[in-house]
Amino acid sequence: MVLALPSVNLVFVGFSGGSAQGPQRRICGCKNNPLAFGDRAKARTDFVRAHSAIALGNLTLRMRTSIKCDDYVFYDCIRILYAFTWNCMSSQPRMIFPELSSAAEFNETAVSKGWPLLCDESCSFDHAMLPELLALWRNEAADGIPARNALTARKLQPFMRNIALYERNGSGEQRRYRVRLMGSGIVQYYGELTGKFFDEAVPAKFLDRWYAFSDVALKAQKPLRVVLRADTFEKSYMTAEYLCAPLKDDAGLVKFVLVGMVFDGKLPWTAVEAETRQKLGLPPLS
Repeated sequence: MVLALPSVNLVFVGFSGGSAQGPQRRICGCKNNPLAFGDRAKARTDFVRAHSAIALGNLTLRMRTSIKCDDYVFYDCIRILYAFTWNCMSSQPRMIFPELSSAAEFNETAVSKGWPLLCDESCSFDHAMLPELLALWRNEAADGIPARNALTARKLQPFMRNIALYERNGSGEQRRYRVRLMGSGIVQYYGELTGKFFDEAVPAKFLDRWYAFSDVALKAQKPLRVVLRADTFEKSYMTAEYLCAPLKDDAGLVKFVLVGMVFDGKLPWTAVEAETRQKLGLPPLS
């Protein structure tokens, strides 16, 4: 069984029984080795660290000392805690981020991590398109949260250029987000991400922020306003205002995030941040 990690140029291979050169309970990392098994396994995040445990989907490996030989690194596999199945081959290694459940928790985390983001439960938007999109969401929210299918392409047509739709797959540490839709107005800033998972497309240093605003919309189960500096994909000269609103699937599970986005370069982030913090009654940052 093999899992490729393009970002770190390694391939992990599982064996059973034998010596270091032959089959044994070992993990082998080989530089510049192409995928040998399962093209579905495409990792984009550098999760390899000098830790005592590595989690690979349903596989947890306890590692000890390594022996280096040319381009190969052999690790003794002391213990396999979970079975590595075919289903696991489609799982990608990913960073584990805590799930944020409120705007207050989001803002505290943003300060502690130095994120240029703020979350606002009041949804007091500055750009006219976002209140209109919010009104559509509320009109379809008969039971509190609209179904994805209720927001048809015809209803969303006036906003299509500036909306994205993210779908959550899995839960807890196994959760991932896939971009189901990305309007052309967003593509010009972020590139075409439709069909990709966050951990495939977003640079690793920004990934926790993307998880954060998506998680908080689903956990809070209400629409939220997010303002940010558009650092992702080298757009730090822009700021953006988001509407992040949860949607249900056909079975009633809240797993989609509808995101309306408006980008703006008129004011620097410092001015936008100061104004937003004042509106929210938050102390200014020193």
